[in-house]
Amino acid sequence: MADDSLKAAEAWIRQFQDMDFELGQLVDPARAAGRVGRDMRERLPPADFDRQPRPFTEALESFAPKNLTGDGDGR
Repeated sequence: MADDSLKAAEAWIRQFQDMDFELGQLVDPARAAGRVGRDMRERLPPADFDRQPRPFTEALESFAPKNLTGDGDGR
């Protein structure tokens, strides 16, 4: 990518995405993605991946037959 194109991309990202990148980071998208990931981890609370969200679980369980005992034996 030509230097002018990189400068235009950097200016667009700064203007419309409110993010500052060095031109070298735009050449290597993996580094840019890593920077975005670090920024997001600083701004957002950690996600809870240990359990399913309750509304999802309730909707999923609503499809199960009503005569299940819930003892996990598969009958």
